[in-house]
Amino acid sequence: MKRNDFMNQWLKLAFKLIKNKGLESSIRQNGHMSTHVFSHRDPASDLSLGHFIRIMINFAILCYHTDKRDEFMDYWISLGCEIRDFAESEDVEDFNRQFATVTKP
Repeated sequence: MKRNDFMNQWLKLAFKLIKNKGLESSIRQNGHMSTHVFSHRDPASDLSLGHFIRIMINFAILCYHTDKRDEFMDYWISLGCEIRDFAESEDVEDFNRQFATVTKP
């Protein structure tokens, strides 16, 4: 498994509901982010943790101010289940081993 495969899949899943609802514009505007924040092909390498957290915060704000108040938490729980399922898979050892060989600057 390529090092960032799971992370990219998970991040794309994290943005799926946002994209399906067409909320990118509001999140970018409210979070004072670039228009390219949702367009990364390799988000695990290209997207900063700060951007990801700001995206999630602004998504939660948008959900909170609608009749979909619980939608953010339901979605976050489903993303957590994806991580749990991966943690229980056979691929997790290879995934972790790839990070063990990375030389830190």
